[in-house]
Amino acid sequence: MSTTADATTDRVLLALLTMQRESWEQGITGQALLDLGRLDAATLVADAAVTRQRPDGRLGELAGSVGAVNGAACGEVVRHAAITTGDPRYAAALDAQLDWLTRQAPPGTPTARCSTCSTAARCGPTRSTWWCRCSR
Repeated sequence: MSTTADATTDRVLLALLTMQRESWEQGITGQALLDLGRLDAATLVADAAVTRQRPDGRLGELAGSVGAVNGAACGEVVRHAAITTGDPRYAAALDAQLDWLTRQAPPGTPTARCSTCSTAARCGPTRSTWWCRCSR
C-alpha cells in the first residue's frame, strides 16, 4: 500500500484496512479513502460492501446486523465505484440500497434517542423527518 506522506495518517489507514467493520464503519472508511484521494482502495471498500449486501438491499451488512439504515453509509463509495469502473454491479447495488431506504425500511421506532434531550425520537410521516420534544 502506498503511503500518504504523513505517518499518523498511514497508521490510522492501516488500522482501518486491517479490521473487520460494521456497515457504517465501512462507509466511513470508504469516505476517508475518497477524501485522501486513494481511489483504488476506495473501490476495494465498495466491492466489499457490495459483496456483503443483504438480499433486501442493505449494503455491507454482516449476518445478524439489525441496523435499518447503517448500510447507507456505504452509498457514496459505491456510487464512486459505479461511476469510475462502469461495472453495472455497483449501480445495481446502489439502486437496491436506495430502494431499501425509500420503500422497504421500517418506520422509526422509539428506541432511537435524541442527542439533545435524550427522549425517544420517532420518525415522522415521511420516514426522513425525526422529531422529539425538543424539536417541536
